[in-house]
Amino acid sequence: MELVLTAELLTGYTAIDQQHGELFDRANAVLGSNQPIPSGTKAQEMLQFLTEYVGFHFGEEEGLMSNMDYPDRHAHVGQHVYFMGEVETLRSAAQAQGFTTELSAKLAMLMGDWFTYHIKHSDKKLAAFIRGESHK
Repeated sequence: MELVLTAELLTGYTAIDQQHGELFDRANAVLGSNQPIPSGTKAQEMLQFLTEYVGFHFGEEEGLMSNMDYPDRHAHVGQHVYFMGEVETLRSAAQAQGFTTELSAKLAMLMGDWFTYHIKHSDKKLAAFIRGESHK
């Protein structure tokens, strides 16, 4: 499964879109192998990068929400907290048992399903608010 930042996923806010593109690129590097990858390899490093970069990205969004007094900030931040918890659970499992095919599938689902849904609905709504457009 390759993650692609399609036109449907573009928010229209350049910084957010660039960060989403970087996240997808890095996730694709982790998910590109269909073979179990033992702990301590490039997959572990990439999971660590994803953890850190997702944290950075969410921090950027949360800073924008706070600075602009975004009315849906608490719900949006709650979604970020959920996602980070899921990523941390996967990272801990990968450290304990290696980056198995099962963990790869869970990461693919998290990035492919949850993250793309979040972009389409929550991030696009945030970007519209930043641009001064009505909520969609």
